[in-house]
Parts: sequence; C-alpha cells; structure tokens
Amino acid sequence: MALGGSTKLIRAYLTVNKQACLVTLTKSHLLWEKHDSKHDSQMAAKAEVLNETSDGISTSLYTYKTIPNPIPQENQCTINLKDIIAVKKGLTLPRSNKAKYIELTHFKTNTFCIHYVNKLNTHKWKNKTLTVECGDASVWQEWMDTLQTQIDSPELAHPKNLLVFVNPVGGRQKGPKIYSEKVAPLFQLAGIHTEVMETQYAGHAENAVKDLDLSKLDGIVSVGGDGMFAEITNGILRRTMADEGSEDIHYTDDIVSPNIHLGIIPAG
Repeated sequence: MALGGSTKLIRAYLTVNKQACLVTLTKSHLLWEKHDSKHDSQMAAKAEVLNETSDGISTSLYTYKTIPNPIPQENQCTINLKDIIAVKKGLTLPRSNKAKYIELTHFKTNTFCIHYVNKLNTHKWKNKTLTVECGDASVWQEWMDTLQTQIDSPELAHPKNLLVFVNPVGGRQKGPKIYSEKVAPLFQLAGIHTEVMETQYAGHAENAVKDLDLSKLDGIVSVGGDGMFAEITNGILRRTMADEGSEDIHYTDDIVSPNIHLGIIPAG
C-alpha cells in the first residue's frame, strides 16, 4: 500500500491487536503491515525509528529480521490521521452495559490505544480502536509523543470547541438521548470542549446563532432533523451577511460563504 510520498516520521515492529506488524507513521497516515511468522513475538520487540532532520530522514536502527517483500495486500491497513479521535495510554476495554461506546481504560506497560473513525461508506461511520503494544519503553514514549504531535498539528484542523444544538422534541424525541449516549462520549474522548443548547421553540437555533460570539468556535453541530439544520444554516448565512454589511439576504445577493464548519447528527 503506497504512502503517497509522505515523509516517514517513525517506523517500528509493534504488536497491533495481538498481531505483530511493521507500523509506519507519516505526516498524514498511519500504516501497519501484518506479518505471519513464528518469530512475530521476537520481531515485535525490535524497532526502527526514523527521525526527521533538516536534511531529510536519519535512521536509528535496532537489529531485526529482514522485512518480508512483497507483503500481501490483504495484510496492509491504513488510517488517515484526520480520522483519529484520540490516542490514550494503557489498555482500553469496553464496558458491559448498554453504552458500549463508553470505555474504561486500564494501565498496561508500554501499551496505547488509537481511537479512530472507520468510514464504512459515505453515510455510515463507526468508532473503532487499535490496541498497540511496544516491546520497549523508549519506543512506546517515542510513538506516544510523535502521534500526539501529529494529531494536534494545525494541518489536520481537529476541532477543539464546538457549539451543539439539540432538538428535544423533534422526531421521536430521541435527540437528547442520542447526543448524551452516542455523541458526547466521543467528544469527551477527543478532548473537545462543547457548549450544549437544547432548543426551546421554533427558530431558537437561528436566533441564537445570529447573536452569539462565533470567533472562538471551530464548528456548530445540529442534533435533530433537517428543520433545525436549516435553521442553523440560515442563521449562519444571515450572520455572515450582516458582518459583511448586508442587513438581510436576497436572492440577487452574492452570498458570502461562512467561515465555520457545520455538522449534523440525524435525530429527527
């Protein structure tokens, strides 16, 4: 699987979900290649660390077995760093209650978990976890530091502050439950600060957006149906046009694109 010419930041033999793998981190992707070998446990304890310098890549190499070449395509996996939710120390195990996506973290030496979004198709995404074990404490620390630095980089533009509107009465009145049980835990896991507003009347979200200070927000999330999302969109457009000196929106106006991200959690 090609890395798209991205600079390799770090590479090591690690154990990923109990399978020995050659794992490579670039500025944009995480790639792991599974190895079927009776010596997997020994291979996983060895590492090749690539450190970026001003002159390119310098390599500090621990002795390890020759990398199989070519590696079968079905043994290669990749994650775009934009899809990583969080990297946490220790071993993460699911809780045995209805909120299966809420997890408890248990400490395990030289282990970390990568929580990420698996995009099954355009409209269906699933939260998944990789458990990664390192054979050496220094390699573990190197991976934790490098991964976190890349995830926090401005190029990935992960949100830090979100405004969330929840419609408590739309559809089957499941908005608050969907948000509190399925969405809020993921925001918390990702370290995202949220301000949550339950709408009280028709047009509440649109009016709120027009009056709020949006300068510190990375995005606005609608938990409801298409009606509330339309409210938020109209409010943002009117707010943007007002900031540009136009009191109202007319069909003949050149609409100015709002400089804020919008998200929708279907709950209508």
